[in-house]
Amino acid sequence: MELLRGRPLTSENMSRALAALYGGVGANLDPRNWGQILASPDPLAAAEDALKKMYQDPAYLLKNAESLIDKGYTANDIVLTYKGLSDKLAFKLTTTWAAESRFAEAASLAIESVKEAANKDQVTKNSTTSEQIAREQVREQEALAPPPPPPPPP
Repeated sequence: MELLRGRPLTSENMSRALAALYGGVGANLDPRNWGQILASPDPLAAAEDALKKMYQDPAYLLKNAESLIDKGYTANDIVLTYKGLSDKLAFKLTTTWAAESRFAEAASLAIESVKEAANKDQVTKNSTTSEQIAREQVREQEALAPPPPPPPPP
């Protein structure tokens, strides 16, 4: 509760603290300086400001996006998250972070188009996963099946 130091424990303050800690981070990298945040006179405001600055840093956005690709997210998933956070945290997201990268196309789309593309990616990913599971099940069944009998002697 150090984040709420000096503030009453209201549901609004608790919601803000949870959002500052987890709501804007999730699977994303979190390079914020928590020592500095907690040492500030208003840790909650400092955490919220640091979160907002983090998502306005082009170097962070690109590094974070690359780490999310490694975790199985698509470029459209990542850009959709960034665009949603820019609305939620009230900042302007520019596309400079994505220039000349694998994220440039997704970053150039309007939010509705990115949402549609992310949904298509998910359908493709689910379909691919289902096909992979089916192939693995066939291989397992084939591995468990007894070998065919030897051919009869001539």
